[in-house]
Amino acid sequence: MLKIIAEVGCNWTTMEEAFKFIEKSKELGLWATKFQIYSDEQIKDNPNREFLKSIMIDKFKALELLYYAEKIHQLVFFTPMYLECINWLEEMNVKYYKIRYADRNNENLIYKILKTEKYFFISSNDFIPKKYDDPLFYSNCQINLFCIPKYPANYKDYNKNIAYYQGFSDHTKSVKLLKKIMDYNYYFEKHLMLDGTEPLEKDWSVSFSQLREVLNK
Repeated sequence: MLKIIAEVGCNWTTMEEAFKFIEKSKELGLWATKFQIYSDEQIKDNPNREFLKSIMIDKFKALELLYYAEKIHQLVFFTPMYLECINWLEEMNVKYYKIRYADRNNENLIYKILKTEKYFFISSNDFIPKKYDDPLFYSNCQINLFCIPKYPANYKDYNKNIAYYQGFSDHTKSVKLLKKIMDYNYYFEKHLMLDGTEPLEKDWSVSFSQLREVLNK
């Protein structure tokens, strides 16, 4: 059974919109909704810094998101981009983590997550990702997602042998890849946007309405 992860990314502006992402994911029966956590230092040179700072998720916002998700019975987890936030995410007992493509070789971050003994997704593409085996941890906690780090990515780039992967992180603008793998037992991470909005990452996102049509719901 395909497990779809709704990647919120930078496609929200208020906590009300963030809650709406969780609601819409629940309505469509998506497996999970995922948010990104970065620090002010990491966005200091970004041309969209002021906007990114306005939607930065701190400990209190993460707790609000998890509380709301629990209330409506929808799984929420995060992509932590710096070490310190993993400490407070663990206090909240998050169920999963995601490691972005840019951190696929960040051993400090990966080992920090391994110590939580939680399953984690990791994006990669042209190599077999290193298995971070350790006698203290489960050897099968790593879930590999095939990812093309282009924004937007080309659908043709995903037409490769993915024998070492358990799913996809889709950066294309369409639902073509989703349609192709609907009957497979994969994880599928897709950037979504709320209907009627023009978010920052619209060029590699699809709307909930587009997704609804594919799922026939």
